[in-house]
Amino acid sequence: MYTYAASYEDIVPVERIVYGYTMQADGTLISVSVTTVEFAAAAGGTTPTFTEQGVFLDGGDTPAVREKGTGELLDALGAALA
Repeated sequence: MYTYAASYEDIVPVERIVYGYTMQADGTLISVSVTTVEFAAAAGGTTPTFTEQGVFLDGGDTPAVREKGTGELLDALGAALA
C-alpha cells in the first residue's frame, strides 16, 4: 500500500503553489519531496513550470519512477484542460 501525505506551504494566486510531501510503501518512508508550480501568462492561456526536488530513500523509489508518474499526471491534466 502506498501513502502520500502533502502539506501546502505557500499559495500565491495566479503566481505559485509550493508544497512538500512524503511517500510511504507499506509503512516505510521511501521519498520526501518539495515541489513548486509557477504560473506565467502566455498567449491564449497560462504556462506552468513544475519543479520538484526529491530525496529517494533505500531504493524504494527512484527519480525515473517519479518522473514517469508525474509526467502521466501532468499529461492527464493537460488533456482534461484541452
